[in-house]
Amino acid sequence: QQQQQQQQQQQPLDIQAYYRSQEEAARNQQLEEIRRREMERAKVVEENRRRHEEEERRRLEQHSVLVARQAIQKVRMATPENFDELRNQVEETLMQELPKCGTQAERIREESNQLVEQAQQRIDGIKEMRRKEEDRRTEEERSKKEQEENTKRLMAELAELAGKAEKDVERLKEAGAPFVDLQGKDMGRGEALDAGRAVDEAGKCAKDACKACTEFIVTNRNVLEQGLLLQPTTCEPPQEEKEETEEAKTVTVEAREELLRLQVRVQECFKLLISTSMTAKVVRDKAVKRASAAMVFDKRGDIFDKYDKDRDGFLNQKELCAYAKSEFSVVLPPEAQQRILGRLGGEAAAIPKDLFQKMRMAVGIVREEEASKERRRLAEERRKLLEEKKAALQADISKVTDSLEEVEKEVIHAEGQVRGLHVEDLTQAEKVAEAVKEGHNQVEETKSEIVTVRSRISELNKDVDPALQSFVVLESRRLEVKTNGYATRLTAVETLISRARAFLVREEELAMERLKTDVLKAAKAHVKAKKLSVEDCFNAMDNDRDGFVGKGDFINFAESLEGCDFESERLERLFQHLAGEGQALISQEAFLRHIIVYYRVVKETLLTSEMDIKDGKTFRRVDVDEVIAVHEGPQKDDNLGIMRVRGHAVKDGTHGWATAVGNTGGIFLEEGVGECTFEVVEEVPLTLDFEPEGSDKVRMLAVGERLHILEWDKKHEASGVTRLKVKVVNSEDSGWATKMLPDETRLLRLLWQKPS
Repeated sequence: QQQQQQQQQQQPLDIQAYYRSQEEAARNQQLEEIRRREMERAKVVEENRRRHEEEERRRLEQHSVLVARQAIQKVRMATPENFDELRNQVEETLMQELPKCGTQAERIREESNQLVEQAQQRIDGIKEMRRKEEDRRTEEERSKKEQEENTKRLMAELAELAGKAEKDVERLKEAGAPFVDLQGKDMGRGEALDAGRAVDEAGKCAKDACKACTEFIVTNRNVLEQGLLLQPTTCEPPQEEKEETEEAKTVTVEAREELLRLQVRVQECFKLLISTSMTAKVVRDKAVKRASAAMVFDKRGDIFDKYDKDRDGFLNQKELCAYAKSEFSVVLPPEAQQRILGRLGGEAAAIPKDLFQKMRMAVGIVREEEASKERRRLAEERRKLLEEKKAALQADISKVTDSLEEVEKEVIHAEGQVRGLHVEDLTQAEKVAEAVKEGHNQVEETKSEIVTVRSRISELNKDVDPALQSFVVLESRRLEVKTNGYATRLTAVETLISRARAFLVREEELAMERLKTDVLKAAKAHVKAKKLSVEDCFNAMDNDRDGFVGKGDFINFAESLEGCDFESERLERLFQHLAGEGQALISQEAFLRHIIVYYRVVKETLLTSEMDIKDGKTFRRVDVDEVIAVHEGPQKDDNLGIMRVRGHAVKDGTHGWATAVGNTGGIFLEEGVGECTFEVVEEVPLTLDFEPEGSDKVRMLAVGERLHILEWDKKHEASGVTRLKVKVVNSEDSGWATKMLPDETRLLRLLWQKPS
């Protein structure tokens, strides 16, 4: 009870204490809020003060930067005259303002250095340009003085040359005075020639002098023009230079006028030279012609006096004929004599001396008339001769044409003989061999006739008169065209014959292959039925045991085969086919290559030394796809119930017995038919010798070509490749080819033919 009472008394006291603590906490919180606000207010004031100070500092810094840059910009536009002063101003400004630039002081200093350096380079460039301009002006002045001196010297030389030309022209005028002033009157031929020579000599000197003037002007034209032209200036010269320029202009104008005067003097010299020379030449030629004409007239008078035997001043008929015969080498016909004497001699029939020239012309006309008559006579004889030659040629051409007609008949006959060979399938044509033989004989005869005709056409062009050459060429061309047409038709006939002959060869080859297949099939059946080896079969034919079989032994063996009936003639051709062209014997190796049957390994088996597996020794295992050449068998092993064959592996030549069929019927060796054939799967060279390198190459074997085996696998130890000796199918090419590379890449693929 006491505890309850104490708790009841204590409870009001705890409530009061709680309220007091809450009030105290609220007052403390209010005081804390007031202090926080005061601190924030003081912080804002301090922040505003700092911002104001920063803005003021930045304003002063920007002002100092602006002042410094303004001073620096002045240097950018400086000239050589005020550059040093402006640079000093920049240094003073930077000393005052850089401390106020704050963080930009370093950048302002860099800008100042860069701009001052650029300004220094620009000022240096300006100074260099001014120096060069000054040097150029100095050089121009020196060059101008040299040009002026050269111009004065050249002008003096030209004046001297012009004076010499004028003097030479004056001498020419003096030499040509007899021609120009007197027009060559009363001058003899010798006098005119002497005066002409004097004019020529003076004219040559004057011409050389004038030519020297023009050559001097042409040679020195550039120097004179440069000296007489004022060079324009690019800038305004000083007053003193202006005065010098005006003075130079005056001198230049005077020099140019002097040059023009000199050129006019030279031109006048040329005019006088040409006019005097031409006038003197014309007058001289006239004087010479007059003198020559007088000499000719005097000479004609002498000729007249020569034939005027009676010295009466006239030429009678006899004297006229003597003149014509002696001077013109012509005998005047009587009618011509009467005509000339009648026209020129009048009633007196005598020609006076003053008509001598007309008489001379009349005699010349008579001579030409007689010559014309002779030319017409010769032309007529020539025409008749050409007609005779042309007639003879036409006769020869007609004979050639007749021969061509015979050739055409022969060509038609040849075309008719091979008409049956036009069919695409010659197996449908009848008597192909007979048509080929007859057609060939006809073609050869016709070709011989064509050769003869062409020879006769060539003979037509020999020793032909040039006047008939075009006629002969035209006729020969016509005949050649016809001959070529017949030759073309004959070529078509030959093409048909060649096609038919190739067909016959193929047919013969196919027939021989069929006969070969039948004979070898019968021989293999004989070997199998008699349980002989292929060696025993060959020995049965080889009566003298020399390793070779002759034609008679082969035919006897083939005819003895059971169930076979072969013609002896066909067997003879087969023997020659197997032996080879020009061979009289078949070797054992060649015979075995045809009669041996090849088996392909389809399942691994063993090569053993004996027929009986138990008694035999194992040589090696034969792998799948290996080829075995079988010499004997297959024979049945009655103990094991398997079929065995004896042969050798073509891969390495290992001889032995192998299982062909197992006792449960499983196939180990698969028989092939026909000759073993390989197909080219990658291009490979066909070489004459076994060596793959250094051997002469027959040709490259193309992909897809097929090859018959002559000798089986032979490994080349040095290179590691496997080689075969082969013969290309449907070709005479044979040699060695690589079958497999060292990495077992096959270049040739075996085409295996199973029995049907």
